[in-house]
Order: sequence, then C-alpha cells, then structure tokens
Amino acid sequence: MKRTFCTITVLVTVALLAGCGAQQQTKQSAENDFPLMRDQLLAEKSYEFHGQTKLVSDPDVNNNLVNFSGQKQDADMLMKVKLSFPEQNRAENLALLSKSDQLYAKRDQDHGWVKVGADQAAFTQEFNNWNPEFGFRQMDEMKVRVVPGPDNNPNDNIKVMRVHLDPAKLKAWLSTQMKEQMGTAQVKSVRPPRLKMALKLSDGQWNKLPAGAHVQSAANHRNIDDIINNMDLDAVYTISYDVNRMLPTHMQMSIRSAYTKDGQRVRENSQVETYFRNYGRGYQLPDPTAPTP
Repeated sequence: MKRTFCTITVLVTVALLAGCGAQQQTKQSAENDFPLMRDQLLAEKSYEFHGQTKLVSDPDVNNNLVNFSGQKQDADMLMKVKLSFPEQNRAENLALLSKSDQLYAKRDQDHGWVKVGADQAAFTQEFNNWNPEFGFRQMDEMKVRVVPGPDNNPNDNIKVMRVHLDPAKLKAWLSTQMKEQMGTAQVKSVRPPRLKMALKLSDGQWNKLPAGAHVQSAANHRNIDDIINNMDLDAVYTISYDVNRMLPTHMQMSIRSAYTKDGQRVRENSQVETYFRNYGRGYQLPDPTAPTP
C-alpha cells in the first residue's frame, strides 16, 4: 500500500510539473510570436482593415462612435473615418492619405486633398488612432507582458495573445497627445480636450477647424497632468492571429480608466476593434496631387 501511495504521489507530481511546463511553453510561444507577427505585418506590402469603436462611460453608453477602414499599398496608406452623431442624426467623414511620407486630408466640405501641416496635430493623431501599424509599434514600446489568450478552437490555425501595456508609459503618451492638441490647435475656449479622444476615440476636432486665440498652455498643461497623474489606467490588446502566416486577423484594444474631472470620478471603458483581410491584394490609392475634376 505504501509503495502504491508513493507511486501515485510521483505520478501526480510529474503531471503537475508537465502542466506547469506546458503553461510556460505556451507563454513563451506567445512572447516569441509577438515580434514575428509585428515584423510580418510591417513588412506586408498590401492589406485591408476596418473597424469601429465603443465607449462605455458613466453614465453614458455610446456604440460605434467611429467607424474606420483603410488600405495599405507599399509604404502608403489610405484611411477613411466616419464620425457619427446619433443624437443629431448625422455623420461626418474624413479621408486621410499618407503618401511619400506626407499626410493629406479631405473632409466632406473639401474639393480636393489638402496637405496636413506640422501644426495640425488633430489630423496626425486621427491617422495614428486607427493605423494598425502605429498600434503595433506602440505595443512594442509599451508592453510589459505578453500572455496567451483563450483558444476556442485548438484544431484551427488561429491563436490568441494578450499584450498588456505599461500604465506609466501610456500615461506619458496620453499627456503628450493631449498637450499637442492644446498647444498646436486654436480653440474657441480654454479647456482640455475630452479625455476619451486621447484614449483613441475621436472627438471630431478635425471637423471644427477651430478659430480664436492660441491656448495659454502652462495652466492647462498642469490641469492635464493633474488629471493623468491621478488616473487609474489599464490597457490591453487582444490579438487573434494566423500562426501559419504569422499575421493578425483581429485586434481589440481595451482601455479601462478612472479619473477625476470637475470634482467627479469618471470611469470609462474604451474599445477599438480592428479586422484584417486580403493580405497581398494590390490597391490603387488616390493621387493627392492630381487635378480635382
């Protein structure tokens, strides 16, 4: 009986060690897959993507505030952004085109493509908000750990990983983005942009063509720093990817935040969904310098 008990104990120990080893191997596989997938996506000559956002904020719930789609061809990228205003029963559209390292914009009221200047942070940030390559570079700079996600179908070639971001680095990026909006844009009133825009949800600043005096930045920058320094922040990317091609098929960025504004504690959950398709298909992107018909 004693020998049998010892044998069972050994078998249980071996099984536990094997389970721990398998878990560690899976974790290492996710960590190893991330740079391979990042490099493969950045090296892809062409693909399409599309997605939408969702913001849950006390006490409001807003769905599909922004819909976006894009095409990449070589080093250039075309992006279309649709900003919805359900309460006003209207929508506004923005097209952004990165061509030969120059960003161009075209809104509903524009007759042709307009070069985006260095002082027009809203357009550049809008482009980065929905650019999946920017997202992967941001992940690479801010990641603190990469772990495997749930595998709903072990028999297919799709795996899931979760990339957790460093809250301190994300706060620094968030502060910079909000200050750029204040420091380079002309606005009608002295106020920080709504925080959810800086959390990758568009606030429509590109549509307003703000006018007026430049913001006196010092006091407002301190206001931004106070908000962000006292913020609770958690951010994670969940990525589904094809292990054979080492390319993403779906990506969700989720940011949970809690911050104090105007004396009240605000809690938000921002989500950006991105879907990828048609890798390798060629696209003819617009020529922003062509005469307008």
